[in-house]
Amino acid sequence: MTAVGGTRVTLDEAGHRRCADTVWNDKGGAPGGGTSVLMRRPRYQDGVREVTGAKRGVPDISLSASAAGSTMVWFTHAGRGAWVPMLGTSLAAPLFGGIVALAAQRAGHGLGAVNPALYRLGRDGGVRDITTGDNATEGTSGYRAGRGYDLASGLGTVDAGKLVPALATPE
Repeated sequence: MTAVGGTRVTLDEAGHRRCADTVWNDKGGAPGGGTSVLMRRPRYQDGVREVTGAKRGVPDISLSASAAGSTMVWFTHAGRGAWVPMLGTSLAAPLFGGIVALAAQRAGHGLGAVNPALYRLGRDGGVRDITTGDNATEGTSGYRAGRGYDLASGLGTVDAGKLVPALATPE
């Protein structure tokens, strides 16, 4: 299972990033993050044990979730439909699922568990570090983003143009 956190992406009119992504935290909400109370740290997180300790750390990766960069989706309920903004990890998780589906299509087969590959591939495989922002909300202190893996953004966000071929290619 891949835990997906949220970012705020700032694009210009042509769709290019105007600045580095930051951890999503706005009036639309903020992503969770932290260490599990029950799950032990999986082997693929051994390289980030100084952050997670003996427990499973989340998120693993983060994608666009801010209300400022929401995506419009057609939502139907009780026979009626409307365009509504989709944001939060309800947007970020399917975005990541789509990226994994593209990689599986390119590979010509299912990929199985992708987390070991995410932690192994790192920057060269299309992972972009997020070093600013936090996931604190009213009443919680949350976690701050920093260099490398953190409990606010995980490994960071992705460059799908690099990650798709990296996931599709066996070790």
